Amino acid sequence: MRRLLELVKGGIGTAVDFEGRYKALSSNRNQYLDAGREYSKLSLPYILPETDGTQSQGANQHGYQSIMARAVNHLSNKLTATMFPVNRSFFKLGFESNTEADLRAAGYEPTDLAELLVEAEKKAENLQDKYAARVAYVSAFKNLLISGNVCLYVPQKDFIQAISLSHYCCRRSMSGKLIELIIEERKNFSSMTPEIQEMLKKLKGPGVCKDDDPVTLYTWACQIDADTFGVTQSCLGVQIKPWQEIPTDDLPWIPLMWNHTHGEDYGRGLMEDNAGDAYVIEFLSEALAKGMVLMADIKYFLKPGSTIDIDEAIGSPTGQWLSGNIEDVGVLQLEKYADFKPIAEVLAEYKKGIGQAFLMNSAVRRDAERV
Repeated sequence: MRRLLELVKGGIGTAVDFEGRYKALSSNRNQYLDAGREYSKLSLPYILPETDGTQSQGANQHGYQSIMARAVNHLSNKLTATMFPVNRSFFKLGFESNTEADLRAAGYEPTDLAELLVEAEKKAENLQDKYAARVAYVSAFKNLLISGNVCLYVPQKDFIQAISLSHYCCRRSMSGKLIELIIEERKNFSSMTPEIQEMLKKLKGPGVCKDDDPVTLYTWACQIDADTFGVTQSCLGVQIKPWQEIPTDDLPWIPLMWNHTHGEDYGRGLMEDNAGDAYVIEFLSEALAKGMVLMADIKYFLKPGSTIDIDEAIGSPTGQWLSGNIEDVGVLQLEKYADFKPIAEVLAEYKKGIGQAFLMNSAVRRDAERV
């Protein structure tokens, strides 16, 4: 990392290996990413798909239940609505006692001060709506519940983004404070500014990238001291943004964790806490679904030499008189409904446990006859 810190100070056009640094940090992240992808399969597969491509590969739900998807969606929206309510401020402003005393001495009335605070809160609420913050909040909570990790990107004049664990790596202190962050982005070469395109063509050769070719951008943020972070960006192994030092509180990237364990760089989600129930629900749902398919498979048999005309029987309307011996016809069906009833009962208990863990109303509501 010290080597990179020396190189980035060379400015735009300097050869830097952020890709190598990203791969080095990925070795520690991958165990959390693999676990998150397993939990994502059981709930919302699009959150952490098996492929790292930027475009969706179509439907990738290959399970036999959707209770985990409903649970994650429900709690994500519930948390967003609770922490960031609509048409109401999600925070409260106030003056410190000495500041309020100074303002009053300057001639401000208490009612004027209260109006100033309310106006500031309203501006913050309007700004949140302008940049579609709640959409990003819901996506962030989904990532947190499933993988336990997400990185919020809060630009000054653009929509807030929730970056999944598959697109960033980080290092933290023992207490969980951010030390280093690398974000991987894929975009078309033509979407970059003309100046950067010309610079890359000049340094790498005109035939390296065409307009529609995908390129990978790496954004690197590194702590310089307790109050300052350094930020820059590279593409094709070349630094394309100048080294910029900004206060820690102004860093636009916020890597969040659901549960933090001492000494770990990444968090763990609520899905991991309830993974046992989720796997049992998947297993029992598969057994029940396949069993119902077998029970629905009905075969009809006709005794050899019977005088019943099969085509006539099939094409006859309801209530039609037909000639023949009814004992010549047999039905083959898996009559095991009673054997599947215990499976359904056990499955219902596990679903109830998931509902309680994810605060679903169906699991916490009392039965009407007990009210």
